[in-house]
Amino acid sequence: MIFYTADDFGLTRNINEGIIECLDNNAINSVSIIVNGLAFEQAINYLKIKNIKKISIHLNLIESKPLSRIDKVSLISSKKGYLNLSFFKILLINLLLFRKKNKLIIKQIFYELLKQIKMGNLHIPRNKKTIIGIDTHYHIHAVPIIFKILLRLKEKYKIDYIRIPHESDIFKQFNIRFIKEYFFNMTSGISCSFIFSNFL
Repeated sequence: MIFYTADDFGLTRNINEGIIECLDNNAINSVSIIVNGLAFEQAINYLKIKNIKKISIHLNLIESKPLSRIDKVSLISSKKGYLNLSFFKILLINLLLFRKKNKLIIKQIFYELLKQIKMGNLHIPRNKKTIIGIDTHYHIHAVPIIFKILLRLKEKYKIDYIRIPHESDIFKQFNIRFIKEYFFNMTSGISCSFIFSNFL
């Protein structure tokens, strides 16, 4: 069976409404839910009445408020209490792991990702046939240190799979925004290739 997935379910009510419309019209058959999104509760309530076979937890360190107490994740949050990492910031942290501060940041990242997976496991409706996966906002798990964390959490919480990003051919697209995002995601894809050459 081929799954067509919509990310960011639960981020905002507007995003939810668009995804719900796609689900109701069978344009997609899978969702990836942000558990620290502003409209998470609305998304979960919809999932309870809709039988969806594959649901992913869309782990997010880029935006929205953390699930952790702010004093537990102060190094990965803004002064206003919002998560404020980016793919390239995490990549830099990974490359400079010898720095004491970066090791503390990784501990805080682990703590927040753990909270998000536990929240997803607690609230996502499932039966014996439900497939539960994990992926990340902006493919941050393409950074090796994040992927290592997810491998640990995947086994502990019996997650079925980790999604690996794959980008389509840039030359088939002529949209400036798409090209910018393509090169951003291509960096993620290259990191994924490195990960799999070392872990699998």
